[in-house]
Amino acid sequence: MVNGDTADANTYLALIEGWLEQARVGKSGAGQTANTFDASSYGQDYQEIFKQLLVRIPKRHLRAIRGGLGRFYVAVTLEQKYRDLLATRGTALGDFMLTEAGDLKYQGIKIVAAPSFDNAIISGTPDTSEVLLTNPNNLYAGFHRAMRFETWRDPREGLTSFVITARVDAEIAVVNATAHANLVNVEP
Repeated sequence: MVNGDTADANTYLALIEGWLEQARVGKSGAGQTANTFDASSYGQDYQEIFKQLLVRIPKRHLRAIRGGLGRFYVAVTLEQKYRDLLATRGTALGDFMLTEAGDLKYQGIKIVAAPSFDNAIISGTPDTSEVLLTNPNNLYAGFHRAMRFETWRDPREGLTSFVITARVDAEIAVVNATAHANLVNVEP
């Protein structure tokens, strides 16, 4: 759902076009353009990257993002790095980041660590990741109701395996209501 890309060499990821790919390129058939930008020039200034993502959201969708429904989806590595950067402050917020595991926010919008985003980290100099800003209700995961459940018992191993076959798809309902940053520096 997250990292799917029909042009990927991995046959599993090439099955569907995931949310990140849709946020990168938009939906040409529906006339929805992507609000994406290259964050390589910002280094590890994550606050500026978050700010640039907010600027790219059209005003008509901004109320839903700021009204408590928006989320910055980031790699776990980036979330830990941002938490460490905030912890270096000699303030109550810095102490809180050191001692508690509370929610991270930027301008009231939650920053959510998504483990699937770590799979999209591109090794290089520096290692880079992606950030997606959207309302979670804008991300659709569809499952066809005709599912097939099969079991297989291996008596020698004492195991029972379950295979579930289903048709699935991922969609961003309104691509214009998302903002995407690529090449975000997550170098240790």
